[in-house]
Amino acid sequence: MAFPRSPAWMPWILPLVAAGLAAIVHAPVLERFFLHDDYLHLYRSALDGVPEFWLRPHGGHALVVWRAVFEAQRALFGLEAAAWFASVLATHCVNVALLYGATRALTRRPGIALFVASVWGVAPLARGSLSWLSVFGNVLMTTWTLWAVYEVVRVARGESRVGVFAVLRWALLMLLAANSFGMGLGVAIAFPVAVWLLLASREERPHAVAWLFALPPAAVALYLSVLAAAPELIWRPPEVADAGGYGLLRIHFQAGLVPLQAELFGRLVAYAMASVAAGPLLVVPLWLSAPAIDPVAGAAAGVATPLLPVAALLGLALAVALATRADTRARREGLAFALLAASAYAPVAFARAIAVDRFDAQIWLVPRYHYLGTALVWLALCALLPKLELGRSARRAIVLLASAWLALAVWTGHRSGADFDVPGAEESRAAFSRSKQRIETAVAGRAEGGTAVIVNRPFDAFGHAEFPGEAGIFVILAPRNERAGVAVRFEERHAPTRAAHRQVGGPRMRELLVEPGGVSP
Repeated sequence: MAFPRSPAWMPWILPLVAAGLAAIVHAPVLERFFLHDDYLHLYRSALDGVPEFWLRPHGGHALVVWRAVFEAQRALFGLEAAAWFASVLATHCVNVALLYGATRALTRRPGIALFVASVWGVAPLARGSLSWLSVFGNVLMTTWTLWAVYEVVRVARGESRVGVFAVLRWALLMLLAANSFGMGLGVAIAFPVAVWLLLASREERPHAVAWLFALPPAAVALYLSVLAAAPELIWRPPEVADAGGYGLLRIHFQAGLVPLQAELFGRLVAYAMASVAAGPLLVVPLWLSAPAIDPVAGAAAGVATPLLPVAALLGLALAVALATRADTRARREGLAFALLAASAYAPVAFARAIAVDRFDAQIWLVPRYHYLGTALVWLALCALLPKLELGRSARRAIVLLASAWLALAVWTGHRSGADFDVPGAEESRAAFSRSKQRIETAVAGRAEGGTAVIVNRPFDAFGHAEFPGEAGIFVILAPRNERAGVAVRFEERHAPTRAAHRQVGGPRMRELLVEPGGVSP
C-alpha cells in the first residue's frame, strides 16, 4: 500500500512503541514463579557439571544454548523469580523490535510494521512462552530466527550487502536457534531454501546459498550428537528402555503415527492462520464461558470453538487472494516465509503426535508452539501485500481500522493474557515456601556440627521420576549438603527411589539420600 513518506525519526521510535505495548500488556509475568520442569532444571543445574547439564536433552529438545543462558540467569539472579521473568519479558520486547525491523524492511512502510509487531507482541498466545521459564528457549529461538530473517530481508531489499561473514553469522544464528528449542531445528533445515527464495533477484544469491546449504546436515549432526551424549535417565518409556540416547527419538518413527502427524501439522497451521486472521476475536469465547484450563497446554479449552475453522479459512482465503494479485518476487518471498513457518510447526507435529495418540491432548492449542510460527505467518502475508495507490479517504479508513484492531488487541491481550499462562504459579510458590521452611526448621533444631536427618517427602508442586522430592529442593537451595554448619541428610524410605537417585545423582546424592536409620542425628 502506498502511503506518504514517513519522517526520518519514525523508524527509530515505532519499534520502541511496539515493544513498550508488549511490555505493558505482559507485565503480569513478572509476578510468576518457578513451575513444573523449572525445578528439574534448577536441580540438574546445581547437581551436574557444566558440560553434562548443557548437553542434557529434555523432551526431545537439544537445549545447549538455552542451558548456557539458564546458567547465566542463575548466577545473576539466584532464586529471585521476578528477575528471571524480567529477562524473559525483555527478550520478548527484543523480538517485537526485530519483527518490526523485518516487516519494515519487507514492506518499506513503518505504519504496517508497527501494526504487525504490536499485534503479535501483545497477543495472549505469547504468554504460553513468557509465563514458564522452562520454555524460555522458545523465546530465544525466536530471537535468533528473527535476527537472521531481518538481515536477509535487508539484503533482499538492497539495504545491505552480503559477504562471507554475513553468511557465517546467519548460519551461526540458525545453529543457536536449533539448540535453543526443538522447533529451531526445523527452521535451520529450511533456512537455506528460504534465503534462496528471498535473494532470487540479488546477485549475491548463489554465493550465499552455496555456503548455507551446509547448514542442515550440520544442524542435524549436532542434534544427533547431543542425543548420543544424553546421560542416564531414571525412567524411560518401556519400549525404549534399552535403546540408548536415540531411544526417545525412535518412538516417533512409527507408521501408525504418520496420519496423526499429518493431521496435527494441519491443525497447527490452521490455528496459526486463524490467530492471524481473527486475532483478538479468538479470545472472546473465554469471556462468555468459564472453560477449564488445561494444566499442560495453558490454553482454555473454550478457544476450540466453531470460530476457529472459520477464521482459519478466512486467513487462507486472504493469503490466496493476496498471492493471486502479487508479482513473482512477492510470491517467492511469501513462499519463503510460509516455508519457514511450516518448518517451525513440522517438528511439533512429528514429536507431539504421540501425545495426541496416547492422551488425546489438544497439542495444536498449546500457546508456546505458536510463538514463532505466527510471526512468520505475518511476514508471509506482508510479503504478498500489493502496492496500491489509494486516495486520502481510503488511507484514512485503513488507518482507523488498523488503529481500532490494534486497540482491541491490546485490550484483549491485557484482559485475557492470564488465560494463556501455564497455570499453577501461586500453588508452586506456596509449596516451595513450605518445603523451604520445613528444611530450615529441621536445621535450626540441631547444634552446629550436628546432623539434621529429614524424612524425604514428595514435593507438592512437582512430582517427576527424575526429581527427588524435597531433597531436590534442598539441592536447589544449598550448594553443599550442609546448612549453617549443620550436615543435612534426607531419609528416603522407598528403596528403589533411593537407589535410582543415588546412582544417577552422583556423589552428592549418594551422600544426601540415606536409608532409614542409616545416620544418627
